[in-house]
Amino acid sequence: MEKFLGTLEPYSDEFRNQKPLKFRNYVPRDKDLSAFVVEAPTKVLQVEILVDREARNALKDFEKQQNEPLTIAPKKANWDLKRNLERKSEKLNDKTEKAIKKLIKLQNSK
Repeated sequence: MEKFLGTLEPYSDEFRNQKPLKFRNYVPRDKDLSAFVVEAPTKVLQVEILVDREARNALKDFEKQQNEPLTIAPKKANWDLKRNLERKSEKLNDKTEKAIKKLIKLQNSK
């Protein structure tokens, strides 16, 4: 450890005023320096408080939704009309395709 602190006397004012070594993001290879490794502080309490707040807010929102009247309406009022028209339009599309093919054959034969 002496090689890291240099030539300072252990009880001098300069030695006392120096900040101690702290390794937060670095893991030293030297065993003498491993005593200066600082563990990262855990923020478990802060996370628990945030989760508790979110849970309470979610419960409040859920209770508000439960108290509101439920209104159910179809997306479009004419969905059944479109369904009925699809059947008829399929037949019409088939007939128009046949007519177009017939016209093309007549033009090619001339």
